[in-house]
Amino acid sequence: MAEHEAAYEGGTGTAVPPPEDRDPMAVLALPDDLRFPGTPAEAEYEAYFRIGRARPEPGLWTRALLRTQSAFLADLPATGLGDRERADLLAGFVLLGHTALAAAPPPAGLADEEEPQLPPPPGGLPPLGRWRLGHQIFHLLLALMNSLLDEAIRAAEAAEWRRVTPLVDRLRLLYDAATAAMSYAADFGDDPLGAYRSEVRPTMEPPFVSPGFSGTFNREHRETTRLLRQLRRALKAAAPDDHELRTAADALRAAQSRNRANHLLICERCVPEGVSLLREHLTAQRPPHPPTPPDA
Repeated sequence: MAEHEAAYEGGTGTAVPPPEDRDPMAVLALPDDLRFPGTPAEAEYEAYFRIGRARPEPGLWTRALLRTQSAFLADLPATGLGDRERADLLAGFVLLGHTALAAAPPPAGLADEEEPQLPPPPGGLPPLGRWRLGHQIFHLLLALMNSLLDEAIRAAEAAEWRRVTPLVDRLRLLYDAATAAMSYAADFGDDPLGAYRSEVRPTMEPPFVSPGFSGTFNREHRETTRLLRQLRRALKAAAPDDHELRTAADALRAAQSRNRANHLLICERCVPEGVSLLREHLTAQRPPHPPTPPDA
């Protein structure tokens, strides 16, 4: 039974009890996020972007943060990001680092297990490497946003408005950092369309992944969207003369609008025809329309 539990805790998915285990009262291993582990499409999405699932543990979070931050800083000089995007991303890393430091010291021996940091290739990461690293940074930022959203919603539902305002301010900062992370992920140099079509998009198609690969499989982002709607509803109970909170909430909505506009800009730059892999797949699955009979 210990082996059964260890297999689940290692992040390998839904564990299967050994054949000899027929005890109806045996310990049931459930995900500690209280949710189903995810659909096969989500698992494939996460495997593509090199995202693993494990039990919440500050040391693992710190290690993941150090690795993505080191890789990003090494690649940053070769990017075309503007000053605003660089500042937003670096501010996001500051908040991520603060969270890691405040949570707990890393476990003993963590430094001995640290993966070696390879020097960046000349000219920065190739498009596919930057695409994946940018998404990993995006996921880290969303995970912290979800924790802050939980806290802000609880405070709002308890009418603790003094606690809510600084949390909403931090969420705005992280939202802009997440937007900059996606700009970084899609920063493919002078020919973004050519780089995306030749080096990135083919890796998200068969035979590498299943048809219909999509960002809709991003579990953190779906949770962020749900929690933002919940926070907006909770903020309606705030006093209308609480100008600091209203200003913070307006700034968060503006950050969300910037994120959506930036997403559209990336799509126009990399997929000007506007056909996503998921839409392309769904269109291919539709039965053809029967021919229209000629007029009598």
